[in-house]
Amino acid sequence: MRKESLIIFIPFLVLIFLYGYLVEPYSLELVQKTLVYQDLPYSLDNLKIIDLSDFHCRGFTLRERKLVETIEREKPDFVFFTGDFLERDQWLSSCENLIWQIFQKNQNFFGVFGNHDHQINTPIQKLEEDFEERGITILINESQELKFKGNSFYLIGVDDPYLHYDNLKLALKDVKEDKFKILLSHSPAIFLENQKLIQDNTINLILSGHTHGGQVNIPFFTNFFISLWLGGKYTAGLFKENGTFIYVNRGIGTFNLFPVRLNCPPEITLITLKRR
Repeated sequence: MRKESLIIFIPFLVLIFLYGYLVEPYSLELVQKTLVYQDLPYSLDNLKIIDLSDFHCRGFTLRERKLVETIEREKPDFVFFTGDFLERDQWLSSCENLIWQIFQKNQNFFGVFGNHDHQINTPIQKLEEDFEERGITILINESQELKFKGNSFYLIGVDDPYLHYDNLKLALKDVKEDKFKILLSHSPAIFLENQKLIQDNTINLILSGHTHGGQVNIPFFTNFFISLWLGGKYTAGLFKENGTFIYVNRGIGTFNLFPVRLNCPPEITLITLKRR
C-alpha cells in the first residue's frame, strides 16, 4: 500500500474504532414491532411488551438511563428480559440497581438467565434471589400464567440453551393448550433444537437475544459467519416459522473483552400484539 494511502486509511480506521467504542454502544434505539394474530384473544389485543436482552452490566451509564426513561415513556404492560445480566461478579451491584430502576417503572418484570450468568463465580441460586429481591421474576424451566384484562396468557421461561441448561418439556408441564403462549429463551437456538415441541404446543411468540445482532456488522462478512452458527438465520430481527413469531433482540450491552458496536446499535423493543 502506498504511503499516501496509509496516511488516509489509518486515521479512518481510528475514527471508526472511536465511533464504535464511544458513540454507537450508547445510541440506544427503540424498535417497534406489531405482531398480528388471527386468533389472538380479544382481551390481549393491543397488549404491549418491552423486550430487553443482554444487559452485560458495567455501570449505570447514559444508555441505561435512556432505557429506564423509555420504559417510563412507553408504559408497556409487561417487561421481559432474555438473559446475560452480567459477565463479572464486580458488576453485580450495578446490575441490581438497573433491575430496581426498571421495576420502579413497571412491576410486571420477568426474565431468564443467559450463558454469562452461569459463568460468573456467584452461584445462580444467589443471583436469582438477589435479582428477585430487586423486582424481577426469574423463570427457570417453568411457566407462569399472567393475568391481563380479565383473561390470561402463559409466559414460559427456559434456562440458557447455549450451555444446555434448558428443559422446554419441563417448562411446558403445567401449560394449558388453549392459552396464548410466549417463550423467553436466551438463545434463538431453542427453536432449532425444539421445533416439533414448539409446534405441538402452539407457542405463539419466542423472544431471545444472545447474538448481539452481530455487534460489529461488516456487510456480507459478519452476517455470513453468524448466520452459519445459527443454522442460516436468527442473527437479529423478526422471523416467522410454522405460525410462531421469533424475535431476536440485538441486546443492550457488549462483551466485556470487546466493548464495540458498529452498524448494530443497542436495542430496546416495543412489541404490540394485534388481533386481525
